[in-house]
Amino acid sequence: MLVSLLEELFIHGTQHFEHLAIAALWQEQQYQVLKLSFLHLRDPATFEQELCAELRAACYHAGFHDIYDFIPEYNDFNILFLRVISEVLKEKYVVVLIDDWDTPLTSNLHDRAAFEANSAHLRAFSTWLQARKNVCFAPHLARSAARYHLSEEAMLKQLRSHYGNFC
Repeated sequence: MLVSLLEELFIHGTQHFEHLAIAALWQEQQYQVLKLSFLHLRDPATFEQELCAELRAACYHAGFHDIYDFIPEYNDFNILFLRVISEVLKEKYVVVLIDDWDTPLTSNLHDRAAFEANSAHLRAFSTWLQARKNVCFAPHLARSAARYHLSEEAMLKQLRSHYGNFC
């Protein structure tokens, strides 16, 4: 529900929240949103293919309708796929919301090999996402650091200690 609420706020602003406290507090502009769910990304053998399908669908839903012209139906999550997604999103600022980020890991707590494989997949995706110039975390980090009376460096240190490569 939280991810859907954030999606609504980033896409439409506060127009559906006018009588709630968030309307006075929300200061973000509107963006296109890539909303992803990792709920079904459990099996390391199909992880890449399902992530590609999830990314394609999210891009299409966000208004990047030419995504299917660039990317065939089935792909592995590889450099070519990432390059194409980067090209589609080029010069556009987007918000990426990910629901159930931990499912690929928590669904494999009993299987160390599957856990490690999915962890590697998530690290690769996180690394790619953090490298995007049009996915900007900096203003949010500065505001969060100020709210908690921390320097930005201390805030990043806290994030790394809690989330490692996934922050």
